[in-house]
Amino acid sequence: MLCYRIKKIIFIPLLLCIISCSGEHQKVTDKRDNEKAGRSEGVPEINNSLNYSKEEGVVGVFDVPAMLCLSILDSATMKDVANKVSEGYKLLEKEIREIGAEKDGPAGQINYNNDPTNFKFECLYLIKSIPKKQPEKSKIVVLETGKMLVYNYYGPYDKLYTAYNMIRDFCVIAKLAQNGPMREFYVTDPATDSNSEKWLTRIIVPVRKGA
Repeated sequence: MLCYRIKKIIFIPLLLCIISCSGEHQKVTDKRDNEKAGRSEGVPEINNSLNYSKEEGVVGVFDVPAMLCLSILDSATMKDVANKVSEGYKLLEKEIREIGAEKDGPAGQINYNNDPTNFKFECLYLIKSIPKKQPEKSKIVVLETGKMLVYNYYGPYDKLYTAYNMIRDFCVIAKLAQNGPMREFYVTDPATDSNSEKWLTRIIVPVRKGA
């Protein structure tokens, strides 16, 4: 099943995340549910390119195209979330191999709340095309297009909150309002670079003109 939706994010790093979401809202059998979730009815043009400047801080506001990904939703208490997130990426890796999909960018994450008893998170990998074989536990999802603020953060994941503070301050000055859930993409693979100060996380924030 191919799902289309806008997603809501708070903040959480790749292996230290703390947020999740029940998979029930991924179903697209009810038109009203689709509209409420912001899903598209038709298949938009897909472009997973994240070829923005790597300069630290605010890169700019761009018309970001729709992105295709393999996604899995889950939830956990604070003490269990790190393991759950790790399991989520392992499952995605497994299903990518099983369905013959091809990665088309870095791992990403979208987060949904800050409830310490039931953190909600979504792990994803960008993929090149819709595979012929359907995954068993994950979903094929199109991330919606839109005008978005792109921000580059360099540093360890446990300091990502500093980037969100900067984004919030910038939006106030630029009179921008968040217009949908934010996305995190982990451009640097920690497995290939042990220096956490050089880890690049690209944060993409849907925005509109507002107070």
